[in-house]
Amino acid sequence: MANKKDEISLRQLMLIYILLIGSPAIRLIPSYTAKAAKQASWVAPLVSLAVSLILILILQVLFNRYKNESLLDIVQNILGKYFATIINVVWFILITILAAIYVRYYSERMVTSLFPNTSTILFSCILLLVLALVLRAGLAIFARMNEIFLPVVITIYLVMSILVFPEVRIKNFYPITYKDILPIFSASMATTAMFGYVTLLFILGDKVKGKDKIKKLGFQSNFLLAFLLCLTILAPVGVFGADLVAKMNFPYFSAVKDISLFGIIERVEAGIIAIWILTDFSIIGSFLFAGLHIINWIFKSTTEKPFVNVYVIITFILSMYIANTSIELANLSNVLVYIILFFGIIVPVLLFVVGKIRKLI
Repeated sequence: MANKKDEISLRQLMLIYILLIGSPAIRLIPSYTAKAAKQASWVAPLVSLAVSLILILILQVLFNRYKNESLLDIVQNILGKYFATIINVVWFILITILAAIYVRYYSERMVTSLFPNTSTILFSCILLLVLALVLRAGLAIFARMNEIFLPVVITIYLVMSILVFPEVRIKNFYPITYKDILPIFSASMATTAMFGYVTLLFILGDKVKGKDKIKKLGFQSNFLLAFLLCLTILAPVGVFGADLVAKMNFPYFSAVKDISLFGIIERVEAGIIAIWILTDFSIIGSFLFAGLHIINWIFKSTTEKPFVNVYVIITFILSMYIANTSIELANLSNVLVYIILFFGIIVPVLLFVVGKIRKLI
């Protein structure tokens, strides 16, 4: 069982889940879905929503049976120690790679957008130093920080989305015909992978109270996320058109930065920077907490603190060498979409099926 400093409520976990998806959604989703489904790209999150609700139901069943355990222990109970060790180690590698990628994205965005003559290493060091302190403070402190961050991010995001809508051209969203069905499903791979992050968060399941409400809070969170993901696609596609969005980096931010006619461009850009920093902090911190929990599970340690500094340093080094260019980083992100789909969506389904067959759930 987790000590009090590490315990959080299910509501807090879901707030972290909503916030952490902001970073990959704004960066990846508009261009990825526009490239695959063109003008129908905004429908992709609705397809992913259906899959995500099934995932939430599966997680509810798993944690109804294993109330006080993490997902790591559930895997071991259902698949045995050998397969559990393989899956959990792969989860650790995946989570560490994701944390390193988001550290790299964060530092490169800060340099290219705000401080072009500064080394990316400086921003990576500052961010990871702050997160190292938070990791030592405990998961509860991190969860409270996210409770403060989330309403700020959503308010800024909704205001920017509303301001950009006078520039949206409805003709960029049609026609949608039966020929768009397969492209929409292809586009939904990325948005479905984003919903799969909830599985990685439930690695911390033994530290979460109130898991009997996974279905209720999970459904609410996923409906909200589907709405926000649709907005993330609608804004840039409506302003620029799908063909141009498919070729752009950060098309959502490019769309909202075009709201010059309102005379508040400086404040809009400040909002963009706030979203960058807060969502990146949330997603990197979440993955570091999950990664440390897996280390703790592997070594059967009673605390993660002895591993904090080493793990943060490993993440920092990996972030520097994981790719040579931004293009390589983007290509790696596209490949990881399918890996996340398997380990975030397919693995819980397999756990459910095997558990039912073996009558363990």
